[in-house]
Amino acid sequence: MSKEKDNLDERMAELKAELKARTPERMAEIAAENQAIREKKAKEQQRKVKPGHVVSGIMVVVFLGGLLALLFFVCIPVFTESEDEKAERLEEREKGFHCLSAWDGNHDGFEDTVRQHLNDPDSMNTINTLVGRNINGRHQITMNFTADNLLGGTERLTAKGYFDNKTCDIVELTEIY
Repeated sequence: MSKEKDNLDERMAELKAELKARTPERMAEIAAENQAIREKKAKEQQRKVKPGHVVSGIMVVVFLGGLLALLFFVCIPVFTESEDEKAERLEEREKGFHCLSAWDGNHDGFEDTVRQHLNDPDSMNTINTLVGRNINGRHQITMNFTADNLLGGTERLTAKGYFDNKTCDIVELTEIY
């Protein structure tokens, strides 16, 4: 038991000596050495470029370049308009067709204006819509439709008015007969 106590005492003395040796200056030296070792390892790690990473990087750059080239050559013809297409678009705009619905060929704003003047707006059923020439930026519009009258019978009616070529807004409703 005494031998164990002597060993413990010796170990305790060693630890005390070691603690005394750890002065703030020595601790700062140890910290600086550790920091230098960490920086050296980090630099070595940065220098190591794995061949697979280089090949992967090159493949990504080539793929993205090819994708951009494909998009460029496919999309440019789609977004550029030929002279014939441009002339056709301008002609349709001049005729006032750009203001008509692509769904049913009617002028929705004109239909709404006419509905406001009917006895039973829900009974309105548009037959066709005709657009006149562009005169001073306005088009005459004629719409044939059916609607219920006060007696419950269905009548075939015609409404005429004007709309603006630029804004497609209804300028006026001239008559319903």
